[in-house]
Amino acid sequence: MPEYKVQVTTGSMLTAGTYDYIYATLIGAEGDGALYSERTLLDNFGPDFVPGTASKNYDLNTVIKESLGELLLLKLEKEQRFYLPEKKWFCSEIVVKTPEGEDAFFPCYRWISRGEPVVLRGGKGLWLKRNILMEHRKQELEARKKTFK
Repeated sequence: MPEYKVQVTTGSMLTAGTYDYIYATLIGAEGDGALYSERTLLDNFGPDFVPGTASKNYDLNTVIKESLGELLLLKLEKEQRFYLPEKKWFCSEIVVKTPEGEDAFFPCYRWISRGEPVVLRGGKGLWLKRNILMEHRKQELEARKKTFK
């Protein structure tokens, strides 16, 4: 069973942290198709997303049955943990250690709200030759059109 380790870095601003649940889904490509991991809660004992810190490694090996191939995208979701008012979370970056021993870097540098999934592209430059990347880019452009209308 492949072993993926995820490290999340929270921004250093005083209000950047959160106590909400954070979920991650890895999206890779093998050939022309897309492979998805299960939606996984990123949770360790104690506070997880404290301002200015890199989290302990989260293991995703329990929910991934096969290698995802080349990691292209990472989906983040934030859900309410306690009955507290909305507090946005500033995610700086995410590093995924693959079973092959490589690090996949996903820069984020944005505030994330509840109910607002964020899909991140990997940090290295890629040609839009994969169908999943082209589809993601189209969805991203459509969302921006709606925002700026």
